[in-house]
Amino acid sequence: MALTPIDPVHALQIQAGTVGRNAGHDFEAAIAQEVNENKYPFAIAPIGKAHLFVGYPAISLLHYIGNRLGLKSIQKATAISTGALGNALNAASAGYLRVENAG
Repeated sequence: MALTPIDPVHALQIQAGTVGRNAGHDFEAAIAQEVNENKYPFAIAPIGKAHLFVGYPAISLLHYIGNRLGLKSIQKATAISTGALGNALNAASAGYLRVENAG
């Protein structure tokens, strides 16, 4: 449900939130696409105990997952971006969500 601004400052806050949320969805979709297009098998490099990662987010994510699970390599990975599906009605109208009768 969209917020109704109570003043011009509040309207700008709502707009900033929308812009930021949409940018996050785009970022998530880009990472998912990079994970899906990556070449496999993928060798896992040690990452230590860092909390800040610099470089390619999708590659960093694969290294993090591999290290967390104690893997030496990842044979195949598939990523699905679900951020834009948070609001199912908007997602359906934007073409992000399609539901078909499987029965």
